[in-house]
Amino acid sequence: MGLGRLAAVKMKHILYMSRGKDIAGSQRQLLYLVDRLRNHFTPIVVCSEPGEFVNELKRRQIEVVVMSMKPWRKMRNVIGRYSDLKALEHFAGKQNIEMVHCSYLWHSPYAMRVAENLSVPVVLHIRCPLSPSQIKKYKCGQADAVIAISRKIEKQLLSAAIPAEKVACVEDAVDTEWLKYCPARNLRQENKITNSIVFGLVGRVCRQKRQMEFVYAAKKILEKGYDAYFIIIGEEACDSYTGMLRQYINEHGLTKRVLLAGRREDMPEILSSLDVLVSLSGGSVMFEAMACGRTVISAGFTQKEDAVHLRDGETGILLSTLEIETLASAMMRAADNSELRKLLGSNAENWVKSHLSVENMVKKTQQLYERLLK
Repeated sequence: MGLGRLAAVKMKHILYMSRGKDIAGSQRQLLYLVDRLRNHFTPIVVCSEPGEFVNELKRRQIEVVVMSMKPWRKMRNVIGRYSDLKALEHFAGKQNIEMVHCSYLWHSPYAMRVAENLSVPVVLHIRCPLSPSQIKKYKCGQADAVIAISRKIEKQLLSAAIPAEKVACVEDAVDTEWLKYCPARNLRQENKITNSIVFGLVGRVCRQKRQMEFVYAAKKILEKGYDAYFIIIGEEACDSYTGMLRQYINEHGLTKRVLLAGRREDMPEILSSLDVLVSLSGGSVMFEAMACGRTVISAGFTQKEDAVHLRDGETGILLSTLEIETLASAMMRAADNSELRKLLGSNAENWVKSHLSVENMVKKTQQLYERLLK
């Protein structure tokens, strides 16, 4: 079905389920989607928590409500979850919902049951790698369609025997207008950094984001005498992990060169302040840094054969291992070669503009909706 026939379904109501809270990677991607699809569909967003994401949806006059969705699998919620489900089903029924799109996997038990009750299709959006047991636990194969944001996730879903016709690879997009170049100030000015090279890692401070490995590499680089700063940007989401991180930094005399900047809202300026973004857990921030012309080093997350956009030696540096010596060596290589950084950054910026537009992401999602709603 061509895009010209969207008029036939333009007023169909789609229920989106999201976490809410701050505008992090998944919330930003959902914001791009619903903001651009609302000329063809009527988006109704249900968030489990209030916060800046809810406020931004309201500012854009996108219908949003906050409703409880207690973690389904926790025993303490055995009674409360059914009360939440009943409220969601009642709300969705009143809104004449014709499709459910679950943007936050942990809400999938609610999404699947609401869709089943209303006899409408359900789409699960998988934004992180899953083990075979997780794919089974969240019953991904029972969804009418599953969106994978990377080739790696797509391969995991197919390996779990989910039919290929159910799996769509729709990669995260980058809003290059939002990320227009900003002078490299903020982090540098705030920390009185002049000519030193600045490495950054962006993400919630928790074990899954591997800030500790970043600090291990920083220690090795500083011991080699490099004039470098290492800045960790992100909400301190786990007190015990943050405490362990701070203790290591203090005990090894790294406090002047390894800095925790906390959560920041000024990401275009933050990314432009960096020379190199280091990613140890994937995420759309890599593509945002590429759009800003920054060098990106990804380690221990994606195999080279699975990478589509971060191409080793072309648009960034990709390491299949998280071995600290290898990571530190790659970071020092980037520090030593400004021409390499300039080349990789320029290639990355051009690649993002050509391959990761918001328009392309929206078009692929529209096509999926059309197939499910025909």
